[in-house]
Amino acid sequence: MEIKQKKRSEIPAEYKWKLEDLYAADADWRKDVDIIKDSIETLTGFQGKLTTGEVLHSCLQKYFAVYDIVLRVYVYAKMKLDEDTSVSASQGMADITQSMYVKFSSATAFITPEILTHDATAIGTFIATTPGLKLYEHYLDDIMRSKAHTRSTEVETILANAYEIGSNPSNIADMLRNADMKFGSVVDENGNIVEITHSRYSAMMESPDRRVRKDVFETGYDAYGKLKNSYAAMLSSSIKKDIFFAKSRNFDNTLNAALFGYNIPRTVYEQLIEATNEFLPALHRYMALRKKALKLDELHVYDNFAPLVEEVNTKMTFADAKKKLVEGLAPLGKDYLAAMERGMESGWIDVYSNEGKKSGAYSWGTATSHPYVLLNYEDKLDDMFTLAHEMGHAMHSYYSWGNQPNVYANYSLFLAEVASTVNETLLMEYMLKNCTDEKMHTYLLGEYLNQFR
Repeated sequence: MEIKQKKRSEIPAEYKWKLEDLYAADADWRKDVDIIKDSIETLTGFQGKLTTGEVLHSCLQKYFAVYDIVLRVYVYAKMKLDEDTSVSASQGMADITQSMYVKFSSATAFITPEILTHDATAIGTFIATTPGLKLYEHYLDDIMRSKAHTRSTEVETILANAYEIGSNPSNIADMLRNADMKFGSVVDENGNIVEITHSRYSAMMESPDRRVRKDVFETGYDAYGKLKNSYAAMLSSSIKKDIFFAKSRNFDNTLNAALFGYNIPRTVYEQLIEATNEFLPALHRYMALRKKALKLDELHVYDNFAPLVEEVNTKMTFADAKKKLVEGLAPLGKDYLAAMERGMESGWIDVYSNEGKKSGAYSWGTATSHPYVLLNYEDKLDDMFTLAHEMGHAMHSYYSWGNQPNVYANYSLFLAEVASTVNETLLMEYMLKNCTDEKMHTYLLGEYLNQFR
């Protein structure tokens, strides 16, 4: 029997997200693209005029109103592409939105430099004397913090225009990985010929049959190996891009540039690495235990996800996973559970993999929409924890968007992983507490340790 990846059209509608909640049709999306084009001209009319609190307030109101539309248009097109990266129409929409985002950023590049022509006292006076401007107080404080790394309007415009070029290495890598790359097939433990995909790769690396794991590993990485020079060139270009932007904004190095936007002290980053290194002996002890439990002379990368016990049923349907989430996340309260259940049943999630679909998993959306979650679910127990992780992000967004003004509704990636990791931990603790089968308990402990690893 040959098992191939399904096409998008073969996935039942109940397992697809509802992008129509963002735009009923592509024609509506195009109308907003046109609105943005017209609005950009209005915004450029503020250039050179941010000299009073009233004008500054009007400018910021208009800027964030248009920015909400820009994000909505951008997210829709990118998620449309992620459904099937081989569809040329979706590629075209994504290209339009990226170019439009650059035009918007370029046209509004004057705002921050003009705000920084005022000192903190003047900005404070604007806020105190202008009705409505206090909403933007924290936003303005953050701009004042960036003074040393903000350039003139002319240079800021050039940097905004360079964004599209700087995105190319990542965009090319995505297209290669999700649309063009084919991994080949392997024979599974039941004699089936299985086409390797990103999601199946992860699932089959949990096979109890070492021959299968080895074949999957070598087949998967052989596809990347054939493109190693291309990927090396993309990586080199990406590093050069990071260096260019860091230097252009007067940062000593790319790490400081990366941390600055999130206002994270470098010491926090370094302490995380120190903590990891401090506890490496515990990781090494676990890997030695894994080698012993699997009765191996040598532990290989393709053994890292092999179950530590035999004959454990790790199947977990999507329907069962949703039930487990509701049970395991009960400590978060009835309101949280009710909102999460509504989301899981009302088009937030794109569940199963299909040909051309973006690999991995994420949560996304905008403050003017509900959250969306992309999965590549393979009916495995580990996929349930991915669902818990991404729903942690989705619920974080749901509450942030519902309780914060749009200007403050988004959050940094550094903060985002708190909500997702808490969800995974609560679910795992629930599974361990309520597990009565000794083999399954051992399997779960192995999964828990893999999460830490």
